[in-house]
Amino acid sequence: MRALYPDGVDALVDLVSTDSASFAAYAALVCDGGVAVTTRGVAAPPGRAWADFRLAPAAAPLEELASAVARGELVVPLDMELPLEKAPQALVQNRAGGARGKTVFVI
Repeated sequence: MRALYPDGVDALVDLVSTDSASFAAYAALVCDGGVAVTTRGVAAPPGRAWADFRLAPAAAPLEELASAVARGELVVPLDMELPLEKAPQALVQNRAGGARGKTVFVI
């Protein structure tokens, strides 16, 4: 990476490091003013901007998203609406690519 980006990269997303030393080695590739993101809950070295991005279901963010949709501030494009029994076919189609939005199952 240093050969390609001698001044460092603007951002790093580390999906695999499970210890601080490994994450620190990758975070060192980030330029001053950049940010390193982990999904594994490990800390970056001191002086490095970083974020721990792990999905943890919580009601408050979902309520805010739903409110944004209701206010028209967030538009979720729909690709197709199908009955639940067609879920296996939709999964095959989704994995093939080319969707232009979300698939909604009607129950």
